[in-house]
Amino acid sequence: MAILELRTPVAVETNLSRAEVIDRLTRSIEPPGFMFPLFGPLGLVGRTGAESCWFESGSFFRKANRRLTLRYFDGAKGTTLRGEFALPTLQLIPIFAILAVGTLMCLLFTIEIIKSLGGHGGPLSVWQLTPYAFMIAGFFMLKFNLWFLRGSEKELLETIQDILKGPPSSSVEPWPQEEIVIRPRPRSI
Repeated sequence: MAILELRTPVAVETNLSRAEVIDRLTRSIEPPGFMFPLFGPLGLVGRTGAESCWFESGSFFRKANRRLTLRYFDGAKGTTLRGEFALPTLQLIPIFAILAVGTLMCLLFTIEIIKSLGGHGGPLSVWQLTPYAFMIAGFFMLKFNLWFLRGSEKELLETIQDILKGPPSSSVEPWPQEEIVIRPRPRSI
């Protein structure tokens, strides 16, 4: 859906190693609380892992913020974080359901308008154009909400860049790349 621009690509360049990026983000970001699924983020929350991380920023009144999901890419100068701002899947379901119902209603009303113009139905009235008006209004409301969220997204990105600023420290141990397998000792009988 390029018209709606539901996703915005993001790239953050750092001169830090992957281990230091993960360490700084883990220490600086609060994990989601117990009520996070119901009320959204209350402030800056997120999760970091070995391959990717995600962050959300908001309050009770800004529950519909887009989530910033980033993946780590190692480079010669440091780690690059690439990803995108996107709406969570559970928030996309109602949007697409409403758009599908609206499209179906517009299709049905278009058939009725064609019948009335062909002389098979009654005269064309204003109420037959209301589904189109509602679809256009809904589209512009969604575009306005996405535009309005850009301010909080810019703040979130600046916060993450501030966390990752500064020289690398040598106190962080490298993040293990391979799995560590711990096997129990054999018992002697």
